[in-house]
Amino acid sequence: MKKRIIGFIVLVLALLLPLYGADAASLNISAASTNITNGSSVKVTVNASGLTGKFSVTSSNSGVLSGGTGSEWFENESKTYTFNSKGLGSATITVKAIDVADSNGNKWSGSKSVTIKVNKPREKSTNNDLKALSVEGYELTPAFEKDKLEYSVEIGDNAEKIKINAEKADGYANLEGDGEKEVVEGANKFEIKVTSETGVEKVYTLNVNVKDSNPLEKKIDGENFTVIKRIKSLVLPDALDKELFKEEKVKIDDVEVKEENIIPEFEKKKSNKIRSFDIHPEIPSSDRSQFRIENDSLGEGTPREKFNRNVEAIKVLKKCEEEDRFATLEEQKILSQYVGWGGLPQAFDEMDSSWSNEYNILKNLLDETEYSQARESTLTAFYTPPVVIRSMYKALENMGLKTGNILEPSCGTGNFIGMLPDSLKDCKLY
Repeated sequence: MKKRIIGFIVLVLALLLPLYGADAASLNISAASTNITNGSSVKVTVNASGLTGKFSVTSSNSGVLSGGTGSEWFENESKTYTFNSKGLGSATITVKAIDVADSNGNKWSGSKSVTIKVNKPREKSTNNDLKALSVEGYELTPAFEKDKLEYSVEIGDNAEKIKINAEKADGYANLEGDGEKEVVEGANKFEIKVTSETGVEKVYTLNVNVKDSNPLEKKIDGENFTVIKRIKSLVLPDALDKELFKEEKVKIDDVEVKEENIIPEFEKKKSNKIRSFDIHPEIPSSDRSQFRIENDSLGEGTPREKFNRNVEAIKVLKKCEEEDRFATLEEQKILSQYVGWGGLPQAFDEMDSSWSNEYNILKNLLDETEYSQARESTLTAFYTPPVVIRSMYKALENMGLKTGNILEPSCGTGNFIGMLPDSLKDCKLY
């Protein structure tokens, strides 16, 4: 009995499988667009699923759409073709099986089509009208009409800004001049430009008068004057004529009024963002001097010689700090010989018996923070020797530098500043 049931199931499956394979085979065609303009092209995709063989992809009207192929091999795949428009009208693109079999090897026939219409290109719009124009919170005079090109608005003297709302009538046009605008006392003129797709411009003019609710009108020497209350309302007629503007005092009703200068931007003194710090402002400039380093042997010597010069410099510094004064010329010479602790780690090594004396000197001379910072600097504190500094200045001289700003962002002991040559004395050091 079991053998008969199994045999029946096998028979049913044998009958159904060919049918399933036949259903799996399909042919489709689609276009990226079924409406295009003349002069453009369109992509057409053919999908031969479960099919293998030769197909043709052709246009019913090559005078409208041209492209495709008379015979091309497909193997269970999709392919895309470009058809170019040649004239107005409609054309049907058809894919047709020529010699095709399905996945079971059975001969397959059929076709599919898609119709595409080629239209006349849209003409560029010449519309350069506004659809709406308003000033937020105020009324236009006259009321807006698209063919009226000039409008007026009066606003109070407390207003400093207005918002112009404008809407173009055609989506292909370009709009300029709307949005928030600053106004000053008196007459203000704004232009709202609409440019059509064809490039033709139309200008709407908006005259905004900021009215003084309490104007001061006076006659001086037979001439009538209106007093401008806000200095920024004054317009500079000619920024290049420096003789036009002067500061003078006049009287209106026996009240002295100061007429402010209008200073062009290019004449305004730029603020100096660099601020100096003077720890002894009470000492006059005549008692000060820029120390000049003349010693070209700075940094030379044995480790102990460098150590001793560093210690002497630190002692001078601490004395000047304690007495709250500048160093004397002789003290400056001692300070200039400080070369830092680079290459002198042994002076901070309490286990190095050969440097125990120096170790104790530093422990007694420096506080805990100073000692820690000095010890950390043994790997980094190496200062530029005089021969390099003078060579760099010589290079600047050869380049023609005579005056300008020189930045020394990591001046260390000040060797670059102290060795500035006379030829560069007009340079400013920062």
